[in-house]
Amino acid sequence: MKFRLLHLILTVVFTLIDRVLTFPKAACSAVVVFLSFKITFWISDLGYTLVPTLFVGLVALFILYCCRRKHLSLREEERKKKSRFVNEFYENTKQRFYPRKVQKLCYRNGTWLTEADGRIIRFRGVNLPAKTPTHEHPISFCDKPFPIKDAGEHFQRLSNFGYNLIRLGVAWEAVMHEGPNMIDEEYLNFLSKLIDIAHEKGLYVLIDPHQDVWSRFTGGDGAPRWTLDACGFQTDCAVFHETGCAVVRAPKMQWPTNYYKLITGTMFTLFFAGDTYAPNQKVAGKSIQQYLQSNYLLFLRAVAKTVAKKDNVIGFGESFECMLYKPTSRHALYSQCVLMKLLLPHARFHE
Repeated sequence: MKFRLLHLILTVVFTLIDRVLTFPKAACSAVVVFLSFKITFWISDLGYTLVPTLFVGLVALFILYCCRRKHLSLREEERKKKSRFVNEFYENTKQRFYPRKVQKLCYRNGTWLTEADGRIIRFRGVNLPAKTPTHEHPISFCDKPFPIKDAGEHFQRLSNFGYNLIRLGVAWEAVMHEGPNMIDEEYLNFLSKLIDIAHEKGLYVLIDPHQDVWSRFTGGDGAPRWTLDACGFQTDCAVFHETGCAVVRAPKMQWPTNYYKLITGTMFTLFFAGDTYAPNQKVAGKSIQQYLQSNYLLFLRAVAKTVAKKDNVIGFGESFECMLYKPTSRHALYSQCVLMKLLLPHARFHE
C-alpha cells in the first residue's frame, strides 16, 4: 500500500512539470524546491528513515531542475530561429544572401560610382591582415590569412553581414622573402585566387602593402630579413632584443615603441634618405636607398601585375603606417607609381 501511494504521488508531481516550467524563472525555482521538500516529507510520513527520504527528495529536485533547464534551452533555440537579428542567422553560410555583383567603378567628385549606370557605391569593409608566414621552413605566406579552401565560407559570411569591401594585407616579405629580385610566384597565384573568390562573393578589395616598425624581425611586420642584412645588421641571433635595438618580444600593444628604437629608425632613414645620410653605403653597385627602393618597387609591381585585370580591386596602397618618419624625398617612389597606375587604370592610389 505504501509503495502504491508513493508511486501515485510521484506520478502526479511529474505530470505537473510542464505546467510548472511555464512559470517565470524565480517562480519555477520556488515551485521545484517546494515540491521536492513535499515529496521528502510525504515519504518520511510513510515510515522511511531520514537519509533515504532526503536522497529521494534531492533526486526529485535534480530531475525537476534538469527538466527546467532543457525546457528553457529549447525555448531559446526557438526564439533564435524566429529572430533575424542574431549572429547564428548570418553565420549560416548555407543561407545564401546574394550581394550586388561586382561592377567596374569610377571615382568622381569624392564618390565611387558604377560605370554602367552611375549608381553610388557605399563601402562597408573589414580589415584582413596577413602579417606572419604560414610556416618558417621554408618561409611561405600561402594560406594566409586563411586557406584557399576556406575562403569561400569566410567571404560568404562577410557578405551575409552586409560587407562589400576588404582591406587585404600583402606584406613585402610575403612576395620577396627569398632574397632581392626573387619573387614568390606561388604566393602571387594564391593571392590571385583569393581575390577571385572575393569577386564571386561581391567583395571589392583594397590592396594594403602593410608594415609595422619595418619588419617582424624588429617587432612588427612588413620587410623581409635580407633588407636588415643589407644594411649591416646581425639577424642570425637574438641580439636585437638583448641590446634593446628593437623590442621583439614586446608586451601587448607596446610594439609601437620600436619606432623610437635604433633599427627601425635606421631602416626608415636609409630607405627614404639614404642618399643624403649614408651616401657611401653601397649594395650591389647601388646606393642603399636605391637598393631598398628598387626592390620595394619590384614587390609593388609584381603584386600590381597580379591584380591588374581584376575588376574588384579598387585601390592599391604605396605603404602604410610609416608613423613618425617623414621622408625628405619620395620623388623616386612617385615616379615609379606612375607605372603602377598604368597597370591599374580603374584603381585609386592612396598616399
